[in-house]
Amino acid sequence: MNNNLSRLILKFSGRDSLRTVFIVPFTLLIFATVGVTGWLSLRNGQKAVNDVATQLRSEITVHIQERLQLYLESPHLVNQLNANAIEAGQLDLQDTKNREHHFFKQLQTFTSIHSNYLGRINGDFFGNIRLPDDTIQVMLADKSTQQDLYFCKADSQGYRKQVIKKTEDFNPHTRPWYKSAIQTGKPIWSDIYADIASGELQITAAQPVWDANKQFVGVLGSSFFFTQVNDFLRSLRIGHSGQTFIIERSGLLVTTSTRSPVFVIEGQQTERIRATDSENTLTKLTSQYLEGYFGSFNRIQDNQQLEFDVDDRRQFVQVAPLRDEFGLDWLIVVVIPEADFMEQIEINTFYTIMLTFVALVLALFIGALSARQVVRPILHLNQAAKALAKGEWEQTIAIKRGDELGELARSFSSMARQLKESFETLRESENRLAQFLEAMPVGVIVRDNNNMIQYVNRKAQQLFGKESSSMTCEYSSKDYQIFITGTFQTTQSISSQMLQCDTVTRTHLEIHQEDKIIPIESWETPVFDETGKIAYIITAFQDITERKKAELERIRFTEELEKLNKAYERFVPSQFLSLLGKTSVIEVQLGDQVEKEMSILFVDIRGFTAISETMTPQENFNFINAYLEKMEPIIGEHHGFIDKYIGDAIMALFPEEADHAVQAAISILETLNEYNNSRVQKGRSPLKVGIGVHTGMLMLGTVGGKNRMDGTVISDAVNVASRVEGLTKMYGTPLLITEQTYQKLEQVTQYKIRVIDRVQVKGKSQLVTVYEVFDADSVEIIQLKTVTLDDFNQGFTLYHQQGDNDHWRHFFEKVLQVNQQDESAKIYLKRSG
Repeated sequence: MNNNLSRLILKFSGRDSLRTVFIVPFTLLIFATVGVTGWLSLRNGQKAVNDVATQLRSEITVHIQERLQLYLESPHLVNQLNANAIEAGQLDLQDTKNREHHFFKQLQTFTSIHSNYLGRINGDFFGNIRLPDDTIQVMLADKSTQQDLYFCKADSQGYRKQVIKKTEDFNPHTRPWYKSAIQTGKPIWSDIYADIASGELQITAAQPVWDANKQFVGVLGSSFFFTQVNDFLRSLRIGHSGQTFIIERSGLLVTTSTRSPVFVIEGQQTERIRATDSENTLTKLTSQYLEGYFGSFNRIQDNQQLEFDVDDRRQFVQVAPLRDEFGLDWLIVVVIPEADFMEQIEINTFYTIMLTFVALVLALFIGALSARQVVRPILHLNQAAKALAKGEWEQTIAIKRGDELGELARSFSSMARQLKESFETLRESENRLAQFLEAMPVGVIVRDNNNMIQYVNRKAQQLFGKESSSMTCEYSSKDYQIFITGTFQTTQSISSQMLQCDTVTRTHLEIHQEDKIIPIESWETPVFDETGKIAYIITAFQDITERKKAELERIRFTEELEKLNKAYERFVPSQFLSLLGKTSVIEVQLGDQVEKEMSILFVDIRGFTAISETMTPQENFNFINAYLEKMEPIIGEHHGFIDKYIGDAIMALFPEEADHAVQAAISILETLNEYNNSRVQKGRSPLKVGIGVHTGMLMLGTVGGKNRMDGTVISDAVNVASRVEGLTKMYGTPLLITEQTYQKLEQVTQYKIRVIDRVQVKGKSQLVTVYEVFDADSVEIIQLKTVTLDDFNQGFTLYHQQGDNDHWRHFFEKVLQVNQQDESAKIYLKRSG
């Protein structure tokens, strides 16, 4: 194709004048540019619309899913907390004051919930409801109200005051949420229904509950209105006129970003509206399209991005399922008209085409003028070139111009003289080149493209042992063969790299003389003729016997050094060397040191002395090594290293982040839990450890004498970490960290942490604040400590600020009422006794 195009251009240019040749191709090129520019502008605009629409639909869908998950998590969480409290006996349903205060506080805490309540098996009903002004009322229906539902004003503690209104003859057993929970016997979402008080649509998380004696108590419910979801969807920016709505698999509307209603009230009944019957035209048409495309909303099982037309205007649609473990199964629909994106793109395309057309007209005008200025001096140059071709070297061109054509004319004037001088210089260069090649300290062989030798310098003849034939001009290719190392295979004369104009370097080659083999390194460079084909190959090579010997010695020494370093790393961690700025233990000298902030971790087996007394020395070592073998990798996985083993204890350093030390401590405790499970299965007692973590400035370096030195850490921070580890037994927790470590944590909220105490550590004049990290505790203990966290923190603050037993003691007693195993709370109460 390229050859045909070249012939066409040559034929065209040879037949027409230069002026035509200059103007016509540029005109055609500009016309083509205008067309391609317009087409690309429209095509790229359409592609940009598709890309933006796809991205916007996906981002909005994900945003809606994330926000709905937040709304939907709270109701079931509140139900589960209440069920746990009732089953554990912590919530006495007969204690009216305690019950009212409990439900009131929950509704204050979980702001996304509209109401929480309990419908009992005997028909009693009680709970709380949040009003639009964010005040909370108490709901009650029992024998004292003659089963009428009272809505009562609540005081600041949630206790019932005067009656605001009532609903007669209320029976919770008839409510949808109660029926759904009874039918399934497990946590479930109710159907969407109208609130009895406000008439607004709501949905209830329902959960059956049993007491400590496994007796059925009733059904817990936590509800929220869809008004919150409505407000959120309407706050979303979906192009200029896009919208989103949520429907059930039945096709009934749940909520929408528009102002169109999702239900109507007819008399005393609330009738929900199907999406295909919505007052909003785009919602209705989109729903009808989806139902027709899939046949049924029930067939939509995963995210789908689709397109359809409304009045010949394209609409971008995304539909995504929203499910959870409690039976929720909705569809999120996002629809965006294409017109929201195309208006500005069409304007830009129009302006692009118009500007290109203007550029075309200007280019044609300027091209015609330029062609006239160029063609005239070229004709004069053509005549001079013909004379020069005949050997008239004294040609001069009388064109007085300062541009390229003037420069070309002056070049013609000196060309004859330069050509004559060049021929003479070329002869001298050939002679000088031959002298250079003979004087080079490397061998040089020149071959033609048929692999015939054209030249061999003196050094090459010496390496091949053919020096006696140096005076002849004929060379045999068999006498100058280069072999691949260790074989009798000769090298190829032409390689693919040479065809790419590259010099080929080869090191695994050798020359075979009668009594010895000489290893060589060669460089082969191609020389091309005027057609681009290889005319000659120049091979330069040198004897590398001594280099080979040195290389083998270096490899042997490096291997020995690597083995030595690996052996030393078992005693001196590589991180220790890195901190000192060393790459090998051989570089370490006595007195090398560095000061750096690090986190120190101490972990020690509790009661190891008693355990070791029951074992023989060999069993002791086997036991300790089995334990340390499981713990030691955890340190490295979290970017730390072990400074030393102290009997059964580990002292580890974390030079980068305090989070690494805390995460390593949590992993050690989790690994220990697994290790203890295997020990218990073998009839052995489980192990307990204490871990202390402290962060501070350390001096890390080498100490000792001329014949013996060791790496160590010198700092008061080491003593603090050791003392904090010792406090774990007293406070009944496996993991404590100091205030300094706590302050250095990047993301404190990702851990389960509570402040424990301010203590006087031996050797420190100032009090040290210690925190408990309980991520590795059992699920039950974590839940209990989380529930009591606020009371524990309040008691801690009052104790250390006031020391007033009548205030702080109350909070620790509340902690023990929920978590009787909290040793830290017991310590505070013992101090007051």
